[in-house]
Amino acid sequence: MDMYIGRLSALIPLIACAVSAYGQDCRIIQNLEIDGKDYSTANLISADGKYVIGEKHIGLGKYGARWSQERGLELVTPLYDDFTEIHAISDDGMVLVGSSEFPGGSRAIRWTAEGGTENLGLLEGATYSRGIHASSDGSVIIGRCNFAGTADVAYRWTREDGMQPLPDLGGSRMYATRITPDGRVITGYGRNASNAYRAFIWTEEDGLQDLGALDATPPTPTAISDDGSTIIGTWGSSGTKGFRWTVQHGMQDLAQVVGAQNIAVGYALSADGSVIVGRHHAGVTWRAFRWSLADGLQALHTQDSYAFDVSANGSVVVGMTSGTGFRWSANRGYEELPRTWPGFMHQSVATTITPDGKTIAGRMVNPAKTYTMCVWHDTTADFDGSGFVDTDDFTAYVQAFEAGADNADFDRSGFVDTDDFSAFVTAFEAGC
Repeated sequence: MDMYIGRLSALIPLIACAVSAYGQDCRIIQNLEIDGKDYSTANLISADGKYVIGEKHIGLGKYGARWSQERGLELVTPLYDDFTEIHAISDDGMVLVGSSEFPGGSRAIRWTAEGGTENLGLLEGATYSRGIHASSDGSVIIGRCNFAGTADVAYRWTREDGMQPLPDLGGSRMYATRITPDGRVITGYGRNASNAYRAFIWTEEDGLQDLGALDATPPTPTAISDDGSTIIGTWGSSGTKGFRWTVQHGMQDLAQVVGAQNIAVGYALSADGSVIVGRHHAGVTWRAFRWSLADGLQALHTQDSYAFDVSANGSVVVGMTSGTGFRWSANRGYEELPRTWPGFMHQSVATTITPDGKTIAGRMVNPAKTYTMCVWHDTTADFDGSGFVDTDDFTAYVQAFEAGADNADFDRSGFVDTDDFSAFVTAFEAGC
């Protein structure tokens, strides 16, 4: 093996071609279950793409589910009855956060493969709780507790302190919706003493800050930048409009920020908050967009479309156009994602992407006309992410292969072997 690798390393200076265009489809699709008996979909993915999280319907029951190449499909065991849902995943895929049915009302849960489903309990006097989001290591969890329909209280949970209520804005409703990866900044919305909805931000150091609102409807945060300085969310009737809040500019109508013709709704942010993706109403249709201060508003397709997620650096966007999942990047533009079962009825949706932009998860309609959770792997030979396929990529891949690095598993088999090197060389030669 070492001799084989040494010979490959010696070939690097002889690789003379530098390819600037992609010559073939660089993506492979993997259906995570194809029996077609039950509905399943993928909504979340671990940072390294090894774990895909979603839900699976079995009969009348709905279960949170985690899939990996090594362990296959694992169901999140309910605390009671036959219902669990998952809303958050730690970066390493080891911790899942959500809710489960329980006598008298649902309970917030924390799940690990080793420990199973853990009941996070209730605030004193509450009737049910829900787990909504978590820090990147799964150690800080946020959500809400309901008190017999009369009040909602946002909470923060840690192993050390358990479930603790967040301060309120003076009214009877508080909902925590997002938390930064480091667990330091929490955002959400609630009612103030005048019963008016306001967005908020909370830190242990500075306490609760009222972020305001754009009208009487709830301003609901849906994404927050890693440092907590940028928040996007929805407002308006049924959440049909979007807002952006920044430390510098406060709360603004997202349409005005991005320069949309009518309405704009943001669904995801880059890690630093400089790139927003979502959809905007362009007179007749909704169009997927990517916006940054540097590039302005970019419509990703002319047809009815959505942009659901973006890579950490803002360079890769995923979503759906007229029933077909897509991937967009600055260097390759708009690309429809491949489908296992082509055809008008066999729709697909790309819902989430890893921070490095290499792995996409979502769902696809199978021949039985039910959704199947699936994952797309980007197998481009642009190994260093420069936007070009050249000898630097070959060098970088050989070094990773020699080290047995996880990212050298080019064919996504779960281990690194000569099949990976062959797959990489095939893609490299094709200028993929």
